[in-house]
Amino acid sequence: MSQTKTNRIRAALLCGAALLLAPIPAGANAQNAADTVKETKAADITNAAPTSYVTDKKNTASVEDATGSRDKIDAKESGTKTKSQGKAWELEAEYLHGSSFEKRHVNVYNLHYFQKGKDIGKRLSLSYGGTLQRATGDNATEDHSDIYGSSSAVGLGPAVLLRYEYPISGRLTGAIDATGSLLFYNRAHPYDGRAYGFLWRIGPRFSYHYTKNDAITIGWSFHHSSNGMGSHNPGYNGNGIMLAYTHGF
Repeated sequence: MSQTKTNRIRAALLCGAALLLAPIPAGANAQNAADTVKETKAADITNAAPTSYVTDKKNTASVEDATGSRDKIDAKESGTKTKSQGKAWELEAEYLHGSSFEKRHVNVYNLHYFQKGKDIGKRLSLSYGGTLQRATGDNATEDHSDIYGSSSAVGLGPAVLLRYEYPISGRLTGAIDATGSLLFYNRAHPYDGRAYGFLWRIGPRFSYHYTKNDAITIGWSFHHSSNGMGSHNPGYNGNGIMLAYTHGF
């Protein structure tokens, strides 16, 4: 090979090396930087989407858990409140006129106190309390219908109330009451009887609940009084009206 060709080859190799080692133009660097930024943003968006979804899912779950917990608390408080309101005390004032038997002229004035004990089913309830009675009038003996004596007496004793209550309209409710009282008197009652006796009552009543915890009631009762023995038991019947005030707690 001639010296001229050798020099040309060397010059070509040097030019190629110079091109390879030459710095990248500023425009190219800017373009590459922009491409890099775009790729980075795309990667960030791609990576952020699942994270955002997971965060939203966690937030939703937290809200649902909080709502569920709040509902449970409300339900518990509501149940407690209902249960608490299910307790109540009641005060009844009553007048019963003894008009069923011809020779039993006995009238009674009763004051009953009851406190709700428990519910038996949806509308039936059982209450416990006591009765204070003031009896007046007179009656004939069982053996001698022409002999009369005073039946005036004061009695006191425990009582039980069985009630079936049902809604009527709005704040008005109705009920059927059946009560029994065991009374101990300060003297034999009625005349020629014994110093104790039973008072049985049954009748309808209507209550107006003017607040959430308070109600006033009017009712009518049929009653029977006797001592349950085979002798010295001049029992009597009667009927009358009753007014009551009820307070729940």
